[in-house]
Amino acid sequence: MKNAEKLILEAGLRPTKARIAELATISHTTAALNHADIMNVLEGNKKFDRVTIYRVLDWLHEHQLVHKILTDNRSWKFQSNTQNNTQQYKPTSAKKSLITVMRMPICNASGAVRLFVSMTSIP
Repeated sequence: MKNAEKLILEAGLRPTKARIAELATISHTTAALNHADIMNVLEGNKKFDRVTIYRVLDWLHEHQLVHKILTDNRSWKFQSNTQNNTQQYKPTSAKKSLITVMRMPICNASGAVRLFVSMTSIP
């Protein structure tokens, strides 16, 4: 939770219990979460009702702490912008190229994230 609070403060924003709890929930998973997933994680905490969770998700997205992912069934999932979603591999062969693997912000109905691969020549 302290990490989520620190991220909100570093962005120059005011942390609240709901904002910290939701950002921590989203940040502690590699999978994108929908509203129901977040509600299930926070269900023991009676302070956060359905509307509060929706409002905080919108607030987190508006302030670029999370991004929205449109799924194949036209629902939204959310993933933290603080996670490193890009990896680069530099081959050691004579033919030099930079391979970038990036998780695309598109999920199918089961929540699987598609991969984007880009190759760039290195001079």
